[in-house]
Amino acid sequence: MKLMRLIKTIVCLTELVSVSVFRRQLYPVQRAIQSAAVLRRVSDEQKQQPPQSSTQQHLESEPVGEQHDQEHPHLHPSYTDQGGEESEGYESEEQLQHQILTAALEFVPTHGWTADAIAEGAKSLGLSVAAAGLFHNDGSELILHFVAQCNSKLTELLEEQHKLVQLGQAEKKKTDQFLKDALEARLRMLIPYIEKWPQAISVLLLPHNIPASLNLLTSMVDDMWHYAGDQSTDVSLSMTQMLIGLWGATGKLA
Repeated sequence: MKLMRLIKTIVCLTELVSVSVFRRQLYPVQRAIQSAAVLRRVSDEQKQQPPQSSTQQHLESEPVGEQHDQEHPHLHPSYTDQGGEESEGYESEEQLQHQILTAALEFVPTHGWTADAIAEGAKSLGLSVAAAGLFHNDGSELILHFVAQCNSKLTELLEEQHKLVQLGQAEKKKTDQFLKDALEARLRMLIPYIEKWPQAISVLLLPHNIPASLNLLTSMVDDMWHYAGDQSTDVSLSMTQMLIGLWGATGKLA
C-alpha cells in the first residue's frame, strides 16, 4: 500500500506539475546541475566516442570502494575466514568488497544500512566479521553500492526494451510514458528495503556523501533520457531537473 501510494504520487506529479514549479523548488541546486551538464557535454565532445550510458561510465570510472582504497593503501587481498585461516579466493580487494556489499543487502531489512549488515554479509561468505573494517562505519558504501546496482539493473532493463523496439517487436513509447514507466521500475527496486530507506536517504545527504549521491542520481536520469531517445539539450536539462526533483520528493516520502 505504501509503495503504491509512492508510485501514484510520482506519476501524478509527472502529469500535473509544470517544469517552472520544479525550477523554483530546485533553485538551490539548479546552478550546480547546469554546470554539471555543461561539463558532461564538453567531456563527451572531447572523447568523440560512441554514446555510452552514464551508469556504465560510472561503474567503469568509479568502482565502489575506490575512495576507500586510496585512504587505506596498506590493505591487501588476503583475508581471514571464520576459522582463522587466510583466504585467497578473490582476485582483488575491490572484488571482495563488491561481494561483501552484495551479500550484506540480504541483512539490511534486519540491521539497516549499518556495519552490522556488512559484518553479516561477510559472515555469510565464510569470512570473519572483521572484514567489515574494510568499510566506513556510516554504511554509506553499502547504500551507494545498492543505488549503483539498481541503476545498473534499470539500464539493463531499458537496454532490453530499446532492442525490442529496434527489432520491431515493441512500439516506441512517448517520452512522458517512457519516463513514468522507467521511474516506476526503479522505485519497485526499493520494495525489499522500503522500511529502511529513510535511513539511507539521511546518510546519502551527509555532506561527504553528496557528491557521490548526486553523481548516481544524475547518471540515473541521464540513462533514462539516453534510452528515451530525446537528445534535445535544453529540454533534457529542464526535464532532468524535474526528474531529480521528483525522485528527491519520493525518496523523502518512502
